[in-house]
Amino acid sequence: MLKSVIKEICILLLLSIAILLILGIIFYDYIPIGVSIPAKEAYETPEEVKNEINDDSAESLKTVVTYEVTDSDLNIYKQKGNYNEGKSDPFALEEETTIESTNTAESSKEIDNISDTTENEGIK
Repeated sequence: MLKSVIKEICILLLLSIAILLILGIIFYDYIPIGVSIPAKEAYETPEEVKNEINDDSAESLKTVVTYEVTDSDLNIYKQKGNYNEGKSDPFALEEETTIESTNTAESSKEIDNISDTTENEGIK
């Protein structure tokens, strides 16, 4: 009885080794053996940029421009018709909206003309 148990254990070990070898051969391409993981690269600021950041002359070159619209300027714009109160941009040009509406009207006329010519050609 002891011999048969030892014999069965040996057979079981040989079968498991054979299964592992077969699986190793089948999945050989998927096992990462010689994979090298690259080291992390740290970003270093170039010396030119460091010098520019530390340089105070860059800030001294900036000029601050301020604009002021006075009552007299608003009166001039009102007289010319360039100023419309109550809008988010009171100095916006009126032509922008009219151009879009005329473009859509012209394009619809062109579409009508094209459809008319295709209908006339189909009748001939």
